[in-house]
Amino acid sequence: MAEQIKNVHGLILHKMEKGELTFESKEALKRVLEEYEIHTKAIEQQLEVCKEKGTIEGMWKSCMREVDTLQEQVRQYQSGYHLTLAHSRLSDVQKDYTEAIKLLESKLMSLRTENDQLTVKTQLLEDQLMQVTSQMALVAEKNFALNNSLKEARNQEQELKSRYLILEAKYIELDKTFEIDKRTFTHAYEHDKVEAQLKDKVEGAVRQRDEMQAALERCHERMAELLRNAASDRSRVEEAVAVAESAVHYREEALTQQNVLAEELKRLKAELDRVVGEARQHARHEAATLRKQ
Repeated sequence: MAEQIKNVHGLILHKMEKGELTFESKEALKRVLEEYEIHTKAIEQQLEVCKEKGTIEGMWKSCMREVDTLQEQVRQYQSGYHLTLAHSRLSDVQKDYTEAIKLLESKLMSLRTENDQLTVKTQLLEDQLMQVTSQMALVAEKNFALNNSLKEARNQEQELKSRYLILEAKYIELDKTFEIDKRTFTHAYEHDKVEAQLKDKVEGAVRQRDEMQAALERCHERMAELLRNAASDRSRVEEAVAVAESAVHYREEALTQQNVLAEELKRLKAELDRVVGEARQHARHEAATLRKQ
């Protein structure tokens, strides 16, 4: 058995001298030889215990198989197969994480673009709402002035009606007085003069009545115009209110969409950070594994 061990040592040294078997460092060779010596010593101990020829042959075959295994491990270590495999696994993992990161970044960019568009739309709605609010304030101010004018016109109408009724009563009274005076002074010397004076009074009262009637009609026309303007302004106010309500509705929808997008952006950023962190951690782990190997 000692001869076999010596032969194996000689074989390893011979292959190293010919360059068929090399090691990266003396420590690597030392580890292989130490491992080989441990196995061979264990086999020697077992051989010393076993006295039968069959057991010795079995142990010898086991030893040779172990030697073959060690030689295969040495060849694999020398060829760098395990390094190639580890690098391949690391490359695959990096590729998967890179694709995942690119997908998340693309979606994040798309959401940011959509969020920017919604921001512009919201600003436009804010500007439109401010314009409508300003228009509503102007219309409300004008409507207030029209209401005051309408109130003044109604007061004027009431005053004209009162004056008209007073003049009409005076006219009726003067007409009655004229008839009475006409009967009283039928045979009087001053009949013609009195009749002329009474006629002047009656005609003056009639003119005042007609003037008051015309003023009352003008007041009615002014009131009708004010009512039409008020109705038109009321319609514009209602239209402005509808536009404002629509702008507020669309603004609220845009703000809601912005909030949803902000949450989605936050979630995607956290997911992207997590994936990048996992990729870095996995790469460090693989690198540490390669250094240990």
